[in-house]
This record gives sequence, C-alpha cells and structure tokens, in this order.
Amino acid sequence: MLDDVIVSLDSVFAVVRYHTWWPSANDPFYLANIEENTVRTRYYQPDTAHYVPRLFIDGLIDGEFSGPWEELIAARDTVGSPLELVGEVMPSGGIDVDVVLVGTEEPLDLEGPLRIRYVLTESDVYVASPTGPHWYDQAMRDMVPDAEGVELEIGLGDTIYESRTFPVDEEWDIENLEVVVFVQRDDSTKEVLQAGKWPVPADVPNLSIVDVALLDPMGDGDGRAEEGEEVELILSLINSEPWLDATAVTATLREADASLTLVDSTADFGAVAAGDTVDNAGSPITLSVADYLVPHRAVFTLRIEAEPGGYAADDTFSLVIGHPQILVVDDDDGATCETSYSDIMAESLDLFFEQWEVAEQGSPMEWLLNSELVVWFTGDDSTQTLTADDREHLGAFLDGGGKLFLAGQNIGQDIGDEPFYHD
Repeated sequence: MLDDVIVSLDSVFAVVRYHTWWPSANDPFYLANIEENTVRTRYYQPDTAHYVPRLFIDGLIDGEFSGPWEELIAARDTVGSPLELVGEVMPSGGIDVDVVLVGTEEPLDLEGPLRIRYVLTESDVYVASPTGPHWYDQAMRDMVPDAEGVELEIGLGDTIYESRTFPVDEEWDIENLEVVVFVQRDDSTKEVLQAGKWPVPADVPNLSIVDVALLDPMGDGDGRAEEGEEVELILSLINSEPWLDATAVTATLREADASLTLVDSTADFGAVAAGDTVDNAGSPITLSVADYLVPHRAVFTLRIEAEPGGYAADDTFSLVIGHPQILVVDDDDGATCETSYSDIMAESLDLFFEQWEVAEQGSPMEWLLNSELVVWFTGDDSTQTLTADDREHLGAFLDGGGKLFLAGQNIGQDIGDEPFYHD
C-alpha cells in the first residue's frame, strides 16, 4: 500500500522506514542498526501500545495501520512551511551532504526546540526475513551524527549552511542509497517543518584526500612551512570502490591561509582507477609563506573535479604553519596519558602547541631546537623513560635556555642514578 502512495506522491514525499524488534527480534535491518532504530521507534511509540506497520506523517499525524495514507499526505502537503531546504549529495570518501536552510516568511513560527536529522536509506534490498523473503525499500541504514540529530536555531530571514558525512558500508548497494534530511520540532508535536531527499550519485568517481606531504626544498628541508619559504604540497587522492574510474582529475586549493600566498593553486592527477591512490608529485601546489607569522594550524579546502559525471567535491585538510613555542612529547609507550596534559593545555589554557608521538615519529631531537618549552611525559613506563640520546639532547636544550616539564610514574626508578636526573 505504501509503495503505491510513494509512486503517486514521490515529488512531495520522503520516506524513512525504521525497523523494530517486534514481531521478531531477528529483523535484519533492525539488527544492522539496533541503537538508532530503537531510539527512533521509541520517539514515536514510547508506550507499550505499539504496532507495525504504522505511518507517522511529518511527525504529528498518526496514519496508523492503513491510513487513508494518500489523502492524509496530500492534505499535509497543502500546509505551508517556515523553511526552505535545498541540498546536494556527493561521494568524497564518505557520502557528503551539504544543505542550505532559509527561514521564510510563512505564517508559521520557528520557535524551538528544533533539530535537523540526517538519514541514509537503502531500497531494493532482497532479504529472507523471519516472515519470509521480501524486497525492502527506504530502510534506515544510518543517521549522522546519530538518531538525536543536531540542534538548530534559525529565525525568519536567516540562512544556515550545514554539512555532514555518512561513512560507507561495503555491504550497501550505492545505486539504491538515498539521503533524507528533515527539520523537526523536538516537543510533544514532533512536527516535521521541512524535508528533502537526494539519491546518492553512483555514476561518478569517489575521490578524497588520504595523505598530505609538505616539501620545502628551497628552505631548511624540515617539512614545515616557515617564514619566508616557498613550499610545495603533495596530496594523495584515493578513488574509493565501488564508484567509477576517474579521468581528468584536478584539485584546486580554494584559498590560502592569511599567512600564505597561492603561487600555483591547481594540481593535475590524470586518471585514477577505482581502488587506486595517486599523488600530484609531478604537479605540486605551491605556496609562499609570509615573512612574519604567528604559529597556528591552518585549515584548507580542496576542490576536486573529475569525469565522468561532472564530478566536483570539496575535501579539507589542515597543516601546522610555523613552529609553536611549546612541544608536548608523548612518550608513554602507546598509552593515552597525554590527554591529562593536552586537554587542559588546549581547552582550559587555550595554548597552541606541537604534539609529538614517539611511538609513531621516533625521537623529537631536531624539533627541540624550535621550542622554548618542552612538556615530556613517560606515563607508566619503567625501563625506557628517557634513553641516553634523549638525555643528551634534552641536556643541551636546557643548557641553551630551554624549559622542560618532565612527568612520569617511574622516571626516578629508571634513571635516578644518571647525572641528567640529579644534576
């Protein structure tokens, strides 16, 4: 019955089907996403008087078991909305969703609480379910960031831009995926004020950044953008399966950080087959660095374009520009003790610092020369808290006027007899 209604009212009707744990707890779509199916089911049917199928129209109209659904939906479509919602969906690693919300002049209020919810559905799925084999449509696969959605504040005349990304499960058929976005009152009415739906493009590539390398061949060669240098960006792009092979791939840096000037903003990647990764080593993006800067982390937006399908998507990456005066060295042998320091420094003290992972990056000896204060912690390690080379270079750092905060549970036990410790 609902399938016929969808065909008749497809242009004004977006469907999300949440699967439940009754009459059988073995429903495969329910089991694939128990948490979000449960949250949304209880949102609409919080008591024990629940049943399926049951259609809620724009949240506030209970269409019950059988309707008349088409008449109820058509009547609801005559009601104006205080919102306009337009969107675009494009694969870029995950499935990116960009929406624009505009508060219009309709005679309905935009008083809260409002939430915007993002849903990914899959259709045309054949499953041998507990009640027999069936084809399933509009089954909820995922919600981002979760079933609660995102709090929204918007007034008449306001324009808000929102973006979210769905991760991709290889079990899903990308040709049958659809994104539904809706704005809902989170009060007793549960009224949906506006919604939109967009198919996930399957006839395009799916390109995204997997690595960024910075080269400074005319500078000091340390791989960091510093004052007065000209630097090159080498980006690695992956074309995720099962999307299409890509040709004529280019990437353009949208705009530079205030401390950087674009010299050559576009890179050519050529062809990138599905599943492959290609870089622009032969066509680097080039930037020049200002003669004076305050060390900071810069965020960049890269526009990636390719064929077929007129593919165009944005991806972002960040780089540290300059050398922060504070170096935090994580030398806790793979534990997470660094959060005791880094969280306080970043969130409570609003300090900008460089974090160095010894387990992944090795010793930070050359980086000490760029720092005024080193915070070095060894966690619960008791045998390799500070190596002989660590002690030698830290000693030279201190003799040169540097400041060191050293913390660890067993430093004295490990190197208590060393001159570095007791001098």
